[in-house]
Amino acid sequence: MYQDLLEEKWTRAQWEAIRWRLMLPTYEEIAGKLGVAYQNVQKRLKAANWDEFSKGTEFIEKVLTLHLQKGVSANLTLKRV
Repeated sequence: MYQDLLEEKWTRAQWEAIRWRLMLPTYEEIAGKLGVAYQNVQKRLKAANWDEFSKGTEFIEKVLTLHLQKGVSANLTLKRV
């Protein structure tokens, strides 16, 4: 999977930046957690291909949500019969 190919290349610093980016909305907040300047957070996320990773993650979430919704509606239909 494409996400795995991105993750395989991450350094520990990039992993940390990605982890906090998933939880916090701003580079400044992430920088505070990591004890670095926000510019370093930007550099780490760029080097980790954050934009591509986040788009891929959003796509996977949408597909799984649709799949689960279809599964739930199919189960409800079967139970009503």
